[in-house]
Amino acid sequence: MWWTRGVSDARRSAAYRAHVIESAFPVHVVGLMLAFVAPVVSKMRNPDFMALFAETLPGVDFREVWAVVSYVLFSSTQYARDAYVTHYEIACELVNWIGMLVRCSMARYRPQMPWGAIRFVTVVASAMGARYEFRTQWIRTIAKMATACVIDARMKQKHHPEHLGKPFPELLRLELAIFAFYGVVNLGTQYVLETIDKKKFDSAWATRHGDGTRFSPGGRHGAPAPAPRRSARRRATGNTGRE
Repeated sequence: MWWTRGVSDARRSAAYRAHVIESAFPVHVVGLMLAFVAPVVSKMRNPDFMALFAETLPGVDFREVWAVVSYVLFSSTQYARDAYVTHYEIACELVNWIGMLVRCSMARYRPQMPWGAIRFVTVVASAMGARYEFRTQWIRTIAKMATACVIDARMKQKHHPEHLGKPFPELLRLELAIFAFYGVVNLGTQYVLETIDKKKFDSAWATRHGDGTRFSPGGRHGAPAPAPRRSARRRATGNTGRE
């Protein structure tokens, strides 16, 4: 029946989500630890206040926000894991978006740092440890990276000596080219990892639940044929139980 198939699909979707989370979770936890340590070390080495939006949010240094959020999330993975897994996608997006704002903040105040190498490493780390199902995350990843393009272009135009006075569309085109490269790296890495996850999941699901697409003599969708009653078996074999 159609409602039986719907229940089965819902169970499979829930099981697949849990499988993807389980696959990414060890790297996710390590990433949260590093996400806490990195802004603390940055704050110790660069104690200057780094307000990304100095005009609108002058009192917000996203390094501090990232450290607090990462610590809370890491603690939740240890002491409230069930609730954390329930809201796992939100946790990943918090890490990704705040991490992006931290990177933009530091690039504004420390443009001399090797941001090409740093950004490549962080993009790959995000694709490995802050990922969930590709089918729902890819559009959010593109939205985050497009937002970073606009912020980076504006910060370069206003604060980087080599770009001061350049037209914003020119800088935005440059950032879009960078976005295209890192977008392929991020989404490509995530897609490869999830392809591996999906193959493992499909194999495990087929082992536990059967194919589910074959027809059997007893019914549709792989349902086994009902066992004949005892009286029917006796009549078929000519054994009625009487002498």
